[in-house]
Amino acid sequence: MIENIFKKFCTYFAFRKFCKNIFLSNHKKKENIILIEFNSIWSLLIPWAYFISYLSNKYNAKIVAYNNLTLVSKYKLLRYKLSFLLIFNSINFYRIMGVQKFIFFFQNSKKRKKETIQVYKKILKKIKNKHDIENIKIKNVLIGDLIYDHFLKISKNPTINSNDLNFRKYLLMKVEEFLYWDKFISEQIKTIVVSHSVYTKAIPLRICLHRNIEAFQLTNRQIHKLNSKEMFGYTEFKDYKKIFKRLNKKKKTSYINIARKRLEMRFKGAVGVDMAYSKKSAYLNNFYKNRLLKKSDKIKILVPCHCFFDSPHSYGFNLFPDFYEWLNFLGKISEKTNYDWYLKTHPDFKPGNLEILNYFSKKYSKFNILPSDSSHVQIINEGIDVALTVHGTIGCEYPIFNKLVVNASLNNPHIAYNFNLHPKTIGEYKKILLNLQKVKNKFKINNSKSQIYEFYYMHKLFDRKKYFLQDGNSNLVDNLDWFKNRHTKSLDKKILNKFKNFVDSENYYLNL
Repeated sequence: MIENIFKKFCTYFAFRKFCKNIFLSNHKKKENIILIEFNSIWSLLIPWAYFISYLSNKYNAKIVAYNNLTLVSKYKLLRYKLSFLLIFNSINFYRIMGVQKFIFFFQNSKKRKKETIQVYKKILKKIKNKHDIENIKIKNVLIGDLIYDHFLKISKNPTINSNDLNFRKYLLMKVEEFLYWDKFISEQIKTIVVSHSVYTKAIPLRICLHRNIEAFQLTNRQIHKLNSKEMFGYTEFKDYKKIFKRLNKKKKTSYINIARKRLEMRFKGAVGVDMAYSKKSAYLNNFYKNRLLKKSDKIKILVPCHCFFDSPHSYGFNLFPDFYEWLNFLGKISEKTNYDWYLKTHPDFKPGNLEILNYFSKKYSKFNILPSDSSHVQIINEGIDVALTVHGTIGCEYPIFNKLVVNASLNNPHIAYNFNLHPKTIGEYKKILLNLQKVKNKFKINNSKSQIYEFYYMHKLFDRKKYFLQDGNSNLVDNLDWFKNRHTKSLDKKILNKFKNFVDSENYYLNL
């Protein structure tokens, strides 16, 4: 324990020295503001220190950090003030980076409270279904999808009931939070920097985008410049084909081969291949002794389920407002078909997901649940025909084995290619599902494999270098240890110049 505390102290002073020697002057008297999201993602601190320092100097602005707002209470205020005494608290690391003000709380205002109730009642009157919730706008600013995803996350509910008292309390709170930010955000805000463009911490981001204020989503691997037309990060997949065409012709074959080898590694059971978050492989050769799929001539459908609580709107809007509604729709379709239906969670699924699948398997008799650790190798070998997903990685995996994949979203990473089906409407989706035999016979994947490898290269390998960190998933201690051995003034200049070129460009994301 003593060793751990000592290590934290060393980290604190090392980071303070890092920032003090390189960056920030005092901006307390400046009127312009750089608004940045407060978070506890330690691996972001070094890139954020560089980036907000550049922006602060560019706009001659002070830095203000914000979090999801809560009403002030004496207990919360005392706890907040005491946190400054903890030297390695997240707040103090932000202060080291030059943050002069933190916005975590707001006070009740009679004027705002009255407006909050008025806006809240208008919203409730318009809610007739779940699509109405995800489309909630206040003063023409879209925030419904943010509210939708955040409520699923914190409530651990797979869907939303608009009559639920907890949801209504939550909605009222977010309306008031929106009105606070709507008043706070003015011409003094020159730019906003966030780590995510989803969940309600992005409410200030949406207001800034609506007012054409410069906005960036910055992680330790990539930076995106957002605008009112591109409100989400990571959607460069729409242009993968166009970008690949512009690459060096002689190297394209090499890129395809690299992608093929990486996918082969994944299919042989290697863990975490270009998926650092994954701790278990879904393609291990640990077959169950008994068959997983029934022996029959029926079309066999696999539904690899998404986490019900994990931001269904991460890339934008889908055919269905959440994964629960998607699966419920498939259940109704299953009753009209003569197919064999199989549901499966990811090997490292989160608590609560399996219980929801059990509920659906009882509700719809044709739904069969496969073991979470069952291998896709066995499932494929036993004759699965079709996989259904909203926007999952199965979309570039199953087509390699000549299996049809149908997406339930136009905002899916494979949208630029034709090795999947991408129905535009629920009606078109339903028609495909009810006529799968005809669709399968017409849809040929064999000639699309080069496209699959091209997609994989673009999605997982191309331009995915970290802009200066060795390990984008490491903590601050590891990053500082790595960085202090490589840091030079010329490196500072190189990194800051890279940021300058990007900020001044028209590019959607940082192109290395």
